[in-house]
Amino acid sequence: MTPLRRTVLVLSSLLVVAGLIAYLGLDRILKSTVEKQSSASLKLSTTLNSARLSLFGGKVNLNRLRIASPQGFSAPHMLELGDVDLAVSYGQLRSAAPYDPMIYRAFWRVMGMACRPDDLYTDPAIVARLLFGMVNSLTEWLRPRGGQPADELARTLTALAFDGLRPRA
Repeated sequence: MTPLRRTVLVLSSLLVVAGLIAYLGLDRILKSTVEKQSSASLKLSTTLNSARLSLFGGKVNLNRLRIASPQGFSAPHMLELGDVDLAVSYGQLRSAAPYDPMIYRAFWRVMGMACRPDDLYTDPAIVARLLFGMVNSLTEWLRPRGGQPADELARTLTALAFDGLRPRA
């Protein structure tokens, strides 16, 4: 066997082994990334029991996603999801955000723990769509450079979502 062939064979073998190791560790990398990025962007502790990514199926499974409540709230978690499966195609990612009814149901389980049934003036499904629309539209108009600081925006968003448009006391 010529040295060139041997070198190509060794490099090919190393690439296959590295690819296999990366593929087997992908779920651990995904779990770590979700926890770190969510915790950093929300400034709230985020934990995830496990995450699975289907490279060829366009599916992600998140198991026991928990986001801590902000300081001052009595509930230990602002959001806690059991087993969530998300499936998207590349075309969906390039267009509007995918709609997942499971996320809306989980949101209303959390809201049900946070407020009494007679606290809401309208259908919870309508309120869920309005709140998600408010949060999702941030990507359309928010420009992080300059303007309103992130913490001020977060306080405004939280006050609007949980207190509505009432005058300050």
